[in-house]
Amino acid sequence: MAWVNKPSVFISYSYSDETTIASLAAGLRKTVDVRPETAFPIVDVLEFQISDVWKNFRLVIDLDSSFDPLVLATARFDPPEIAVRESVYQHAVIDSRPARVVLAHELGHLCLHHGRKSPSEVKLEAEYLE
Repeated sequence: MAWVNKPSVFISYSYSDETTIASLAAGLRKTVDVRPETAFPIVDVLEFQISDVWKNFRLVIDLDSSFDPLVLATARFDPPEIAVRESVYQHAVIDSRPARVVLAHELGHLCLHHGRKSPSEVKLEAEYLE
């Protein structure tokens, strides 16, 4: 799968206002000690620091073939978990912006909707799959 850096690649839904989202983002940055002007180290946070927020958090990196063809990652809430395609994770590790956005998007679901039972999926629109 090729990564395309285009706006509106991801299907997403707004569940909260910008002030709430900004406040949660600032709080998370403070919790993991990341300054506002610094790029958010999403992989490091998910691998090593998020357990300070959620003790039972898991980051699951799975084979691409185990996901629906259009699903890149999913957030589960009980227990808090982000499951991500191996290819997305590998791209995030090398600092691919679209892959980092996928992980940040799922982390946002956990922050905004913690306690929900149904999973959230990030889907790549079919036209962006190569």
